Amino acid sequence: MEYLVILKKVRGKWAAHSPDIPGCKVTGSTPQETLLGYRKALRVHLKGLAEDGQPFPESTTRAQYVHVS
Repeated sequence: MEYLVILKKVRGKWAAHSPDIPGCKVTGSTPQETLLGYRKALRVHLKGLAEDGQPFPESTTRAQYVHVS
């Protein structure tokens, strides 16, 4: 399973979220720390969905940079 994760610097910290996983957000001091924390939070989130008999969200989000001159 693979989800797009957005990393963004906010007020001196890094934040991570996935548009496909509402409510699962993490902050950290570095991008690497934040991504590691998000991976752990995502596992817990998905485990909770499975325990509740809910399906995992479909991964539908894509990202691409667009060059503007």
